[in-house]
Amino acid sequence: MPGHAVSEWDLQPAREEGDTAERAVAIDGSFGSELLELHLARYEPGRSRPRALDRVQEVMYAAAGQGTLIVDGKEHELEPGTAAYLISGETYEVDNPGPETLLLVSAVAPQDSARQLDERRIVRFDDQPALTASGDREFRYLVTDEVGCTDLTQAAPPSTATSTTR
Repeated sequence: MPGHAVSEWDLQPAREEGDTAERAVAIDGSFGSELLELHLARYEPGRSRPRALDRVQEVMYAAAGQGTLIVDGKEHELEPGTAAYLISGETYEVDNPGPETLLLVSAVAPQDSARQLDERRIVRFDDQPALTASGDREFRYLVTDEVGCTDLTQAAPPSTATSTTR
């Protein structure tokens, strides 16, 4: 896939009626990505409508704001620098106590077979060891096979997160 950059302002967000979530697709098949989709989701205050993952997995990263990810009745706190892994067959909601918007960047990729999720769904940037990249740059792995995600890897430099397929 050739390099691709898009301004956040050029994205076309969509919101279902009654939902607190507004999602925009930044990368998908229309840009030549056969497997990976990159989404930008903004959650306004309140609880979102349920989002079901059917034959896909999702890796998300909280870039701004705070909230709670709710999966199967279990609550997981989201704050900047927090990553989460969700598997096919799961349904989740996001509760934003406000007043700020919660901004999540997520990668979605196919997942045909049901996987077992490691007990560790949430990974915090600050809890991961810094690794050296080229030059004086560093990064940290977030969602990897350590939490049961064998198809994607999520890594983050000190101020952002990225996802790639393996």
